[in-house]
Amino acid sequence: RDTQAREGENLAEMATVEGGKGRSPRGIRSSLSGMVQGAAAAASMAQSPLRRRSSSLGSGKGSLDESWEVGGKYQIKRDSMPMWVGPEVNEMVGELFKDDIVLLLRWVQVVGRPQLGFVLPAGGVPGWVPLQDWYSPGDGPVHKVKMPGSWTMGARYAVISEATVREDRMISSEWVAELVPGDEVLALELTINEGDDEDNKIRLRMKISTDSGTVGWISPQTARGEMLLHHVNLLGSEVVDIVRKSVAVTRSNSLMKLSSWKSTTSNTSEESSPQPGAKQRSYTPGQTMPWEVNGQYRVLEATKLKETHLLTSRDICRVPAGALATILRLELRPTDFCPVALVTIQGDGYLNGCKGWIRCTSTEGHDIIDFRDQHQFIKVQARLAEGERARQLREAREAEEAEDEDDGDG
Repeated sequence: RDTQAREGENLAEMATVEGGKGRSPRGIRSSLSGMVQGAAAAASMAQSPLRRRSSSLGSGKGSLDESWEVGGKYQIKRDSMPMWVGPEVNEMVGELFKDDIVLLLRWVQVVGRPQLGFVLPAGGVPGWVPLQDWYSPGDGPVHKVKMPGSWTMGARYAVISEATVREDRMISSEWVAELVPGDEVLALELTINEGDDEDNKIRLRMKISTDSGTVGWISPQTARGEMLLHHVNLLGSEVVDIVRKSVAVTRSNSLMKLSSWKSTTSNTSEESSPQPGAKQRSYTPGQTMPWEVNGQYRVLEATKLKETHLLTSRDICRVPAGALATILRLELRPTDFCPVALVTIQGDGYLNGCKGWIRCTSTEGHDIIDFRDQHQFIKVQARLAEGERARQLREAREAEEAEDEDDGDG
């Protein structure tokens, strides 16, 4: 009880520092509406997709993450910890216990004070908790290590089950599109609805963008916790391992097909099914290349960096799988019409900053350079911001025209 009382005093003190005023809620459901509106700004609080650790923090049992990430799943360390309706600590909405896992939807930082997080427990009601102790700069009541299965804003995920895209985060908002298994989406924001579905349940909602330019909101998982998106970030280095495994599976399947006792229809094991990010052919001769100049792409297989685009050109070095390459120029090699790119390598040690030519596809036609642009999140955000500015200008112009018409009528 003493611990909970201290946390309540600390949170209330933070609300005073932030200029907030206490309020008397009319019930948990009405309070949730205000919480959701605040959590809708989660994208602006999203941290870098790259996971960073700080070796200077912690209790010697391992390093901690440098910062909190919206979409991250974290573990509760304290035996018991209350959750509050708002940062002002006016009503307790639930309780967390040691080893509980929570999903971080928003966090706030006040200089000289502990950090607060708006979290969603598994199958529970969201609420605010202190992420750190005000008297300790190290690990606090919530273990500052992002757990496997977390979401990352700016990441790219594969759809594994049919999902409906809607105009807004509310389940009852207008239909936009349908996603099918195999589609890929870019995660832009993460928040919750207001329990407006038929079961009146809180649902996790993700704002996404597709390769076709569709932008809307989906549920990355069902109300029962079934995943609709594969948890692997296809912009991360994990995609290299997926490609390697897909190559091994392909070879294994080929050997099985040579066996007379093995039916061609019996090969339906999970290991032989297509995996998100697996080895593929993104370029078809005669069609537009999937890569763009100034885009940054991951190298999926070790390849040679050459002085020129010609096949007989001298080798500069060997680029390992997983390195990133920024494309400066794209061409079709005249001898074999293979797409090649002048790139700058982003990698470790001597590789970083190396400039030269690499082929985009193998002799068999599958991708050596991944078609997924690492800068896609920045480009989509810029496009959405430009669209919003255009909308505001259009509305302002229409308002001025309407005002001029009113003046003319007068």
